[in-house]
Amino acid sequence: MEIHAEVRQKVHVNPVDVIDELINQEIGWRGWVVERNGKYYRGQEISAGSHSYDKEHEIGKDIWDYIKALELVHEKLTVKE
Repeated sequence: MEIHAEVRQKVHVNPVDVIDELINQEIGWRGWVVERNGKYYRGQEISAGSHSYDKEHEIGKDIWDYIKALELVHEKLTVKE
């Protein structure tokens, strides 16, 4: 027998956690974005056994703008007055 239910419960969601997750989805853990000569790149550190190296690939301005907006919101939410 299968029973399906819908449970509703009020919960607190930290907005900083949400923004962190959105940023992580775009650039990965310990990732970054950089602009060079009018082009936009997403980078991350790649583990290669006993050493690591950086890898970057070009992204569009729309993705760049989205990531930078998320970072700005994150900064505003975490500023201590």
